[in-house]
Amino acid sequence: MSYVDTHLLPHEKVVYKTRITAWIYAQSFIYIAAAFVVEFFYNQNAVESRKGFVIAFLILLFILSILGCYIKRSTSEFAVTDKRIIIKTGLIRRNSLEIFLRQVEGLYVDQGILGRILRYGTLSIIGTGGTKEPFQFIDDPMGFRYAAQTQVAMTQDASTEPSARVP
Repeated sequence: MSYVDTHLLPHEKVVYKTRITAWIYAQSFIYIAAAFVVEFFYNQNAVESRKGFVIAFLILLFILSILGCYIKRSTSEFAVTDKRIIIKTGLIRRNSLEIFLRQVEGLYVDQGILGRILRYGTLSIIGTGGTKEPFQFIDDPMGFRYAAQTQVAMTQDASTEPSARVP
């Protein structure tokens, strides 16, 4: 069972869930591409004696990088509920943020050109008191922000007294 599911308050419902984008695996393939470059383009005798070691080292870096990306992606959860924003990252060193919607002052999304095309970016949650928590490589950060803003607006509307509402 996921962290979000085990830490829900009574009668709390998950509205939106996302995770770290699968595009983080792309950085790992640089190592395997470098191994192919070494294998096929460096055939000089001086380099030939170390070529096998370099290729094995690059493959080891590839495997470790893939494993690290898998752990990072599978141990990170981002959720908007009808009462809170819940974020948990990390396996050994856990970093969790659980902020009630009424304490959210803003959500900031930073996406470069590649992030806009591939639908990932950095999400920063600004809470009361000026705390700012950035989370990188979030899958569909605009969808997360929209879901959170919708829930914040609904929470604010529900907390406003009926006599104070504008007709």
